[in-house]
Parts: sequence; C-alpha cells; structure tokens
Amino acid sequence: GVEVKFRIQRLLSASLIVFKPLRQYPECQNLGPCNSFRLRHSIGDDTRQLGNFCQPTVISFPFGFKGEVHHVEKIAQMEERSMSNLERNKRNVMAFYDLMFNQCKPRQAIEQYAGATYTQHNPGVADGKAGFIAYFEQAALDYPGKHVEFIRAIAEGNLAVLHCKQHWPDDHTWAGIDIFRLDDAGKIVEHWDVLQIVPDKAENANGMF
Repeated sequence: GVEVKFRIQRLLSASLIVFKPLRQYPECQNLGPCNSFRLRHSIGDDTRQLGNFCQPTVISFPFGFKGEVHHVEKIAQMEERSMSNLERNKRNVMAFYDLMFNQCKPRQAIEQYAGATYTQHNPGVADGKAGFIAYFEQAALDYPGKHVEFIRAIAEGNLAVLHCKQHWPDDHTWAGIDIFRLDDAGKIVEHWDVLQIVPDKAENANGMF
C-alpha cells in the first residue's frame, strides 16, 4: 500500500479526531476518492474507514493511538456523517424517552424508535420490547403525572447518554443516568441506567444537576 503521513488537526471528542495530510500525495489521484487505512497503536492494529485521505478526515481511534496511518484499500467515512449521526442519536433517545415517560406511550415509543431487538439491563424491567412496554404501561397507571426533564445529552460512537431528573408523584424525585446503544440507523437496541433519589438534605450546596 501507499504510506501516508497525517497530523492531528483537531480533537472532536474523547475518541474522535480529525486527521489532515501533511502534504498532497500524487498517488491518491490513481486510487480514487475512497480509501481505508490501518492504525498502528500500542494495543495492536485496528482498521477504520475514511474518505479521500488527501482531505481532512474524522476517525475514531482507540486509547494508546500512536499516529501512524497506512493506506490499505477502498472504503469511505465522512466527518459530516459522523457528527450528524451523533446529533440524530441524541434527538432519538430524547424523543423515545419523552414519548414513553411523559406522554405515557411506551408501545408507540418502541414501535417508532427501537431496533430489531431491545436488550434491557435494568434489573427491575423484563428484557425485550414486551417487558419494556408492560413495565411503563403499568407505571403510567400507578404514577399519573410522572414526568422527566433532560438536563444533559451526550453522544459518542453508537452510544447516547441522558442525565435526567425524574419526577414520580407521591414517591421521590430521582437523578438518573440512562445509557442507550443505537444501531446504524439510529434505532435503540440496548439500555442501561443508574438511579439515585434526590435527598432532602445534602452535604454540599452544589446540587445533583
């Protein structure tokens, strides 16, 4: 393959960076606009995808990356697609959560936003789509008026994370972290969460949100 030297142009997130070639490579003109590469890093070799390697390109990299990039074969991935997918994923998980929790329509939420499967890690909810629907249909009956506020939304790769404030009438207000895994189409296929009751008294004045 053709060896191509890159430098880091800017950091996008903890694991997304933009590479920019140090110079123009005439060899690129004969290889076409779409090429892939191999990363050499401290934990072995890893193959990723990118667009024309004569242009600035965003890639995901593993921890311990050393920065050597080598042309291997054709394939493509563009910065714009990566970033737009992250925004799409954040929008989808918030819309899913709002539909099932605030609007009390868990069945519609699953039909509209879930993928082919739905893996549940909350031990209080049965696995799969049917378990999710049953749990939140019952919750709507037991806690009319429950609602959630989205404090923060974070996305990286195929994961989206929501920092939430859940209000359960006649129960507690909860601080929640919900983690969702989405498929390539932006559909939710897996869920984890961690919940903590917001106490009446705290050892500091910083608040939980």
